[in-house]
Amino acid sequence: MSTWVLLATVIIGFNAVSLAAILCVYLLYPHYIILFIFWVQGYIAGLKTKYVSDGQVTFCYGEKNKPRSDKPSLVFIHGFTANKESWSQSIKLLPKDLHIIAVDLLGHGHSSVPGEDVELSMDYMMDTFHRFLELAGLSSVKVHLIGISLGGNIAGHYAVRHPDTVAKVTMICPA
Repeated sequence: MSTWVLLATVIIGFNAVSLAAILCVYLLYPHYIILFIFWVQGYIAGLKTKYVSDGQVTFCYGEKNKPRSDKPSLVFIHGFTANKESWSQSIKLLPKDLHIIAVDLLGHGHSSVPGEDVELSMDYMMDTFHRFLELAGLSSVKVHLIGISLGGNIAGHYAVRHPDTVAKVTMICPA
């Protein structure tokens, strides 16, 4: 058998196995493809995934850059059934020197899930969001809250309850 035939056989075999593996993942575990796409988008936006916990709940969030004393940190809050990566396309278009946080609310993304006995009220959302800001070291500095849908509602309510820590609020279709 010639070298070229052997090389062509190896290349075709490798491609066939790769295609079969991708097809199996697509058919059997499609959510892994979605998670991979989210991860790539967050990576391109410059978000580094971090976790904070108080022993009862764990928050996952993406962070880009360090806090600045001359500008408020931008805190992005996603909507219901979304996650922090839903902001990736917007974040990558912002100036490169801003401190940016994109949080996974409890029960979303990679943050912990509230227990079945928890009443998911707006008070609960405010308390847990404040707990996140405390754990992330942002509860005593001015922040610019940016929220869409449920996140917009949380941003607005939080600004009313904690006006001393909110520099600006951007609510997109608050629900």
